[in-house]
Amino acid sequence: MTTKKKAAALLLAVLMLTACGGPVPPASSTVKQGGGELGSSSRQEASGAPAGETENGFYRSRGMRSPRNPDVSAVYGWNPDGTFTFQNENTINTLSPENQLLETVTIPVEQLTKGSGYQFSWSDTYILAIAADYGAGGMVYFTDDGGVHLANVTLFDRKGQLVRQYPAGKIYDDESGGFLLPAPEGTAVTDGCSLYTGGEFTVYWLDSTTAVINGHSHVVLYDFAADTGRVLDDMSDLKEKHGKFFVYYGVDQRQCGVMDGSFYYLAHRDEEKSNTEGTVWRADKNGAVELFDGKAFWHLLVCSDALMLVEHIDPANVEGADRLYHVASKDGSPREVWQGRLSITFKENGRYLAFRNIFGQEGEDTTLYAYHRDTGELSNHSLGQVVQVDDLWLRQVDGSLRYYYTTFVDGATADWVYDTASDTTTQLPEGTVGSIFSVSPDGDRVLRWKDRLDPSWLRVGQWEG
Repeated sequence: MTTKKKAAALLLAVLMLTACGGPVPPASSTVKQGGGELGSSSRQEASGAPAGETENGFYRSRGMRSPRNPDVSAVYGWNPDGTFTFQNENTINTLSPENQLLETVTIPVEQLTKGSGYQFSWSDTYILAIAADYGAGGMVYFTDDGGVHLANVTLFDRKGQLVRQYPAGKIYDDESGGFLLPAPEGTAVTDGCSLYTGGEFTVYWLDSTTAVINGHSHVVLYDFAADTGRVLDDMSDLKEKHGKFFVYYGVDQRQCGVMDGSFYYLAHRDEEKSNTEGTVWRADKNGAVELFDGKAFWHLLVCSDALMLVEHIDPANVEGADRLYHVASKDGSPREVWQGRLSITFKENGRYLAFRNIFGQEGEDTTLYAYHRDTGELSNHSLGQVVQVDDLWLRQVDGSLRYYYTTFVDGATADWVYDTASDTTTQLPEGTVGSIFSVSPDGDRVLRWKDRLDPSWLRVGQWEG
């Protein structure tokens, strides 16, 4: 695997954390907590939260763990109103832009499989609890009559009340290697896809009741209101054709997302292309279609209201120069934004997109770039030397664009901010930039980790510096 591919895999895993979740009920709505009701009159500020809920203003956030899988990722999501929702064990919590705990929804543990870990996925109607245990995790599976079924998941409404319990239990027979999943009489299980892949998300809500399940070799549409599913894109032949190496083909688990009610994904299904190249597809209730006349790209970022695509200028040279494209709407065409060697420090940042060139290019200084998706303006800031940049964020203040970034030189990390109006660079206290995990859709708030090596504590807050 090339350095570029490894970087893309690492960053997109992080990016997907910022893309999950969905709208939450208004702060005045009533939700269940521990058998009682928690309404707007019972909001808790960070400083007054129950013991163990916060630490120096940071909220605990982690998946529901079990002895068999003690490390389950929590799910996070910005909401259109600027609030932020996250999972902590068996609760779903919403923070205000001021880091106040607005509401908590508690999922009753007794209605989940005993001893199982869980990761939650939610829309504004449902909460889907996905078992995250080895050998007994959440699963979508298929039968030879065309049926689509779920196992090891539980469906709740947004008040934490049970809606539907799907079959629970072990998935595989260790001796025969066959499936241990219930099938309607007269049918047989033909294939299955995991819903929990160790931190990478597979359930993407198109609206309040319908979701797309990214099964790598299958793209599935599931209507939870009707409790029915259908396969939109079946690439299961890749398993037979490529054996264990089919992992390089199918849907890229890290390069997909929802925009304007449709699921976009980069699919690798052509062995004549490099393992990094695929074509862009759109899936929704009308089916799945290939976009842009089958043009090959090696990177896809699904933003809240746009697609950003990267192609190799010379497909035979995957380490050569790239073209960056912007697709502004569902029916838009790719518009070239930039050419160069792109490093995947590549993030949606409010209305901006932040990226940089490959550091270490001979004869080319490290340059930071800011692309405004509304105006199409491309700005840049050269650091005047070749230097490793590990984090890059953007913020507009009183007409000035600020670049926040970290450098890694001689084993030491430093945080900086460059202000375009004053043309000055200022060093910031250690961790100021490195602790930022995500920026709110309006660009005004940041999500911080207390320790980037342990992302189980988070805080919504103001920019610093």
